[in-house]
Amino acid sequence: MNINQYVGSQIRKHRKRIKMSQLELGKKLGVNQNTISGYEKGEWEVSYDSLF
Repeated sequence: MNINQYVGSQIRKHRKRIKMSQLELGKKLGVNQNTISGYEKGEWEVSYDSLF
């Protein structure tokens, strides 16, 4: 597992814990749902700004 996959799995775990959809999280971060999906799959690197 690489770092992007690990970070993505953590995003997904915590998003699901608070019962938030990818769409809702995307709106809060100012990105679309496809971006959140890419983060969670480890396909795209999450910026430090988005993490904080």
